[in-house]
Amino acid sequence: MLAHVILNAVALGPLLKSEYDTRSHLWSKPHVRQIESLTREPIQKAVPAILAFLADPDQEVRAYASATLLTRYGRDAEPFFKEALRSTETRIINGVLLAVEVGRVYRLRDEVRSVAWSADDRSSQLAAVLTLHSLGDAEGLREILQRHTDEKVRWTAERMLAEQERLGSGL
Repeated sequence: MLAHVILNAVALGPLLKSEYDTRSHLWSKPHVRQIESLTREPIQKAVPAILAFLADPDQEVRAYASATLLTRYGRDAEPFFKEALRSTETRIINGVLLAVEVGRVYRLRDEVRSVAWSADDRSSQLAAVLTLHSLGDAEGLREILQRHTDEKVRWTAERMLAEQERLGSGL
């Protein structure tokens, strides 16, 4: 029994230290602390404010904002995601697309398709194609492949469809 406790302490010690160091590092960022304090506000105030952090220049802040939206608010954030996908701010659109992809928010498939067609920024269009792939939307990818005016977006849709077919065939 004692050996088991010692083994666990030796095995888990570095993991716990790493987790502590990561949290300490994140908490040293004022925007992360702001995001956390926003979670105590009503959802109508908190979610739009946290969405704004998806445009933060610091990737760790953007990731923390995205994770907070998914883990704390989940489905309740979806109406705010829909609205944000109509934004003109590329970083916010791309941040929401990443959250939709990671959170597998299938109900926003039509809004993601709309970004692939209407966004003025190619990076948002490409991010939308990748998100459609993650959501398993072969129909949306096929339509983009056949009709989109941007060659790079069509090429990406073609690659994502090929990957879906490869994965679907069990290879």
